[in-house]
Amino acid sequence: MSTMVDQIVPRGVMRFANVAARSAAVPSPVAGMTSWLISELRLDIHDGTAWRTYSPAGTWTTYVPTWTSRGGNGVQPTLGNGILTSRWIKQDRRVTWRGKLKYGSLSTSGDGYWYMSLPVPAASTGMVIIGIASYVMLGSNNFLGSTLLGVNDTAVGFVTSQLGSDYTANVSGTLPVNASSSVELSWSIEYESAS
Repeated sequence: MSTMVDQIVPRGVMRFANVAARSAAVPSPVAGMTSWLISELRLDIHDGTAWRTYSPAGTWTTYVPTWTSRGGNGVQPTLGNGILTSRWIKQDRRVTWRGKLKYGSLSTSGDGYWYMSLPVPAASTGMVIIGIASYVMLGSNNFLGSTLLGVNDTAVGFVTSQLGSDYTANVSGTLPVNASSSVELSWSIEYESAS
């Protein structure tokens, strides 16, 4: 009977008053152990290294990415009085990230193609990940396109349609149109996180 109990208990959801009680009762947890902490109202799963809070839906988190440019002479964009914001949520290793850049009258565009830093490092999958992007010149043009996360990259770039053309272009201070205070760039992408 004792052997059967020893085999079943680590596979069930163990209940503890708090973290201290769990640590005292389970000094050497193993991967897959699950515990319910009564005082915290929290379900934790041990991953073989540490206890991790189980969150099936995740929590939306605000993140201000770093806006950079690549492919020019190294002149980086500046936000000035523009607005740059985003939100992300992580469910297991799937990250959903949405963001928006509102170019301001004091913003500068840099001299290369625009990139935004990731909120969470991406897994090295060997694949290019594609999301959606929209480059809007308020009151004028709307350019639909893609958000691209390259292999082993730490930031996403943007590709949109060009005005009066069948071709696409990497988004920059001059493409698809000259950046001004009436420009908004929005994006959404899902990718696998590194951990």
